Amino acid sequence: MADDAIHVRVDTKVLDRIVAGGLDNVLRDVVETTALSIQRRAMQIVEETGRVDTGAMMNAFFVATSWGKDTYTEASAYGRLLNPDAGQNPDAKPTVQGVGFAANVGNAMEYYQYHEFGTAHMDSIKALRGPLAEHKAPFEKAVKAAIARLAP
Repeated sequence: MADDAIHVRVDTKVLDRIVAGGLDNVLRDVVETTALSIQRRAMQIVEETGRVDTGAMMNAFFVATSWGKDTYTEASAYGRLLNPDAGQNPDAKPTVQGVGFAANVGNAMEYYQYHEFGTAHMDSIKALRGPLAEHKAPFEKAVKAAIARLAP
């Protein structure tokens, strides 16, 4: 009887080194650092475009991560403090729990969407979409570099 079975040997030493080296922590750091940078840039754009009246919208940007870090409540409360007449946007914070390494950067003020996307009477400021696009390539580069450092 002929032995026609195919034998495959997989060497997982490199993968084992990557996982043991703290891949989870490294990816969390890259995702969180990028999200915070997008948040900071969004705040700058709001200020640079002169869309600051009470400061509520500029200070209502938040970051929520899939590993539980969440500044939505603080951002929402601060926005309410600065502009008590404005409503909050609970739909701005989708659930990111349990989806791997993810972060949501948003704004807790209900009227923010009109500034981001514009209206017939107001131009779009792209305070989130602009920084998101700007950070895409650096984010991908940072992920690749982090993995490379773990697997020499």
